[in-house]
Amino acid sequence: MRMNFFRRLSLFSVCLIALLHGSLSFAEEGAGEGAVDHSEHMGHTKQDVSDSPMDHSQHMAQGEGMDHSEHMGHTKQNASDSPMDHSQHMAEGMDHSQHAGHDHSDHKMTLDAEGMVMNWNDEQLPNDCQSLNKEYQFTVKAGVKYAEPFNDTVFGFDQHEFYVEPCSKVTVTFINEDEIRHQWMMHGLPKYIYQQGMFHLEAAGGATKVGTFIVPSGDKTYLVHCDIAQHMENGMKSQLVVGKGSGDLTSIPGVTGSIWPDQYAVPGGPPALLAVLFFGFIFAFSLVRKLGA
Repeated sequence: MRMNFFRRLSLFSVCLIALLHGSLSFAEEGAGEGAVDHSEHMGHTKQDVSDSPMDHSQHMAQGEGMDHSEHMGHTKQNASDSPMDHSQHMAEGMDHSQHAGHDHSDHKMTLDAEGMVMNWNDEQLPNDCQSLNKEYQFTVKAGVKYAEPFNDTVFGFDQHEFYVEPCSKVTVTFINEDEIRHQWMMHGLPKYIYQQGMFHLEAAGGATKVGTFIVPSGDKTYLVHCDIAQHMENGMKSQLVVGKGSGDLTSIPGVTGSIWPDQYAVPGGPPALLAVLFFGFIFAFSLVRKLGA
């Protein structure tokens, strides 16, 4: 009798271990299916330049215009696929409505084979500034290696926050260390000075661009990002805080968390896993009783 008991106990233990192993495998597979797929960028490997549509160096060398139809305004992005919160972007004045025609004739702009500087301003004070307060100089580097400290990012800036006093002049030296084009674009500036309220630096792979702008007197947090398709969504987002600012923006790497964090859940959630364990236990118990009979 005692041997029969231990035989049943051993069989039950083997079945229970097999059940638990199967449940864990199910959970791992479910997590892989139900999660955002980061297999293409979690290693932060560099993109193949041949696959990138953003190299305009030959066009600019020939004096042709730059066609931003594929990325200005994010017209081809599927908002449901993006983990980023764009609600504050609209509040910060991301007006790309005029980009559809690609007519930059109203912009103050320099353009060459290494990129462009758009809407620079080193002398006109905003209407609410009586005099120039301070002058700041920032050197900002861009590249895939600056995304490495942050999960779920591919591209990055080496700085994600900039603090200046109201009515100050800001000069940015933008160094692109990647082989593909990047931007340092700021939104929400006065439109009577800056067309569409933006200041824009764009550098080709390996290039450096320098530009200057003057901020208004109000305490405000301005969005800074790369507007090339999926670059901001994959990490190229910062904020410039004037005075006390107006609150942090969401999804700034190293500063604020994503408003929609990635979910790695089992399909069906905990109830599905409990159901698998319950019916597995019933099956294992019935099998042990049958074999031990």
